[in-house]
Amino acid sequence: MILKNLTNIPKVKTKLVKVPELQKNGEIIIRQMTISETIIFNILVNEHAENGLIVTEKNIMAKLISSMVDEEGNHIAKPSELLTLVENMPHKVASRLYVAYLELNDDVETTSITEKKSKS
Repeated sequence: MILKNLTNIPKVKTKLVKVPELQKNGEIIIRQMTISETIIFNILVNEHAENGLIVTEKNIMAKLISSMVDEEGNHIAKPSELLTLVENMPHKVASRLYVAYLELNDDVETTSITEKKSKS
């Protein structure tokens, strides 16, 4: 069926991730990326590229910065904090947040990882 309008666009999905390492009973909301968050991500990638390539940990943190929000949908980390977060966020926390990010977003990395596992 061909759509006649876009009034029924679903809200973006979110996941609540427990982060007791950062604060007692702490939680971070990971939101499915919108077009505007994708633009933020691309800007961060370009700013932190080294010889045209972005280092994996910076790539992951850029995705998290673009998708971590508070209850009102405001980003909780600034793009300027990327390097500080890469150097200081515990790996255990970043991993949990990134898993939530991957579950919410169709991501080239997710697809290639899934394809590699299914071929093995």
